[in-house]
Amino acid sequence: MSFAVLLTDGTNEVVADADGYSPEGPLTTFFSVDPGRRPRLDTWSVKLMSIRTDRILHIRRVDTAAIRPHLSLAE
Repeated sequence: MSFAVLLTDGTNEVVADADGYSPEGPLTTFFSVDPGRRPRLDTWSVKLMSIRTDRILHIRRVDTAAIRPHLSLAE
């Protein structure tokens, strides 16, 4: 799973392979969960990216397989 994040300046960020997100003070942090674990955020989750919460307009879950070809161009 991945998330598409629309920011207040009109740009889009894609957080690939994220399993969830959670507010952490002034930031919203996106996490990945180990494939062998239950799909919930816990102390073993890996932080992937943090974005200032006040810059986020919209977060949408997207299918990683659908965006993977586009990500390979940028990598």
